[in-house]
Amino acid sequence: MSEIKSILYAPLDESLRGRAGLPLHVTVLPPFRHDTSRTEELIECIRHATLGAQAVRLVGEQEEFFGTEEQIHRREIRVRRFSSEVLSLLHQQVLAGALGREFAVDTTFAGERYAPHSTYIGDSGIAEGQAVFIDRLRLAQRRRGENWRDIERYELGETAS
Repeated sequence: MSEIKSILYAPLDESLRGRAGLPLHVTVLPPFRHDTSRTEELIECIRHATLGAQAVRLVGEQEEFFGTEEQIHRREIRVRRFSSEVLSLLHQQVLAGALGREFAVDTTFAGERYAPHSTYIGDSGIAEGQAVFIDRLRLAQRRRGENWRDIERYELGETAS
């Protein structure tokens, strides 16, 4: 058995990259491990769950801080919150599809606890009140010690109002 980690995310700014290689983004399905032999099944599961999904307009809301006590004190790792029923519904659909096929997605911050947000360091994130559009999703994977690598893209339809 060969394991790999997958994440489904919505890119916000391609020019801003994190340490693991992902651009500034909103996570739609949190990282989880699965056997590499199930990658094609996962791709199709997400494709099915996102059929007919609409693009989403998000507006940056309150900022919070994340990490160790020292990192929080230094305000090093920032989290920008977004509210979106459309994005939350899309998350629920993808999560239900993945769980229905018995993918072991960690639901600690998924399902009813899902809160759309973007995590970033310094001032390189989305500002409070700034609008962004999500019109595509990406499925990325990585093996232990490697950077994330996009393996599939999903286009979303017209912007939801």
